[in-house]
Amino acid sequence: FLFGLLRCLFVRRRRKRQMWITDRLILPLCRPYLQDTRFQDTFESAHSVVLALYTCGAACTRELTPFYVDMLLHTCVPRKQLSASQLQVACTTIVESLSHHSDSLAWWCIEQLDDQISVMQLQGRDDDAMSLALCLAAILPHVNLVLLRSLLTRISARILERPAPSAERTQLVERVHESLRDMDASTRLEAMQWWLSHSDTFTQGMS
Repeated sequence: FLFGLLRCLFVRRRRKRQMWITDRLILPLCRPYLQDTRFQDTFESAHSVVLALYTCGAACTRELTPFYVDMLLHTCVPRKQLSASQLQVACTTIVESLSHHSDSLAWWCIEQLDDQISVMQLQGRDDDAMSLALCLAAILPHVNLVLLRSLLTRISARILERPAPSAERTQLVERVHESLRDMDASTRLEAMQWWLSHSDTFTQGMS
């Protein structure tokens, strides 16, 4: 019993120390460079550190999420500071991490992304809107079953709003199809049933 108690105290102290290091040292060092592309290597390294915190499920990511997602969508995307692939990696990493701990926060991120697609479309920024739509499709294998149906509904709407056939719809459908191949056992059946029910409509006019 005493050994177990001591081990528990040690683990708690170690976690507190890790949180202190993250909050007091790592994040303050990264924040100034998350939007500063004058030194591209430092800019990318700062984002890599933040995404690593999401990957390891660091406690600070829940509080960090509103700031970081807002910065990605309202600063990095309009200024094209991240490539399409980098943006997809960021979005999928964030949502996958949060879906293990908080469905509501993970879904908030998805909603912010989807809402920003509409904003970009209204502003006539079709390239940015398309980049974000591809991010939405890329997220598909990274959500749990609780969020899957709602996400599929959002993706369906984004596919169908694009003319058939068109290069944009084809690109989005191909990205969805790529994501379906990466689904795990817990979500694959639901996703494939959705695809089989809608694929004829999605691919209308495609050769």
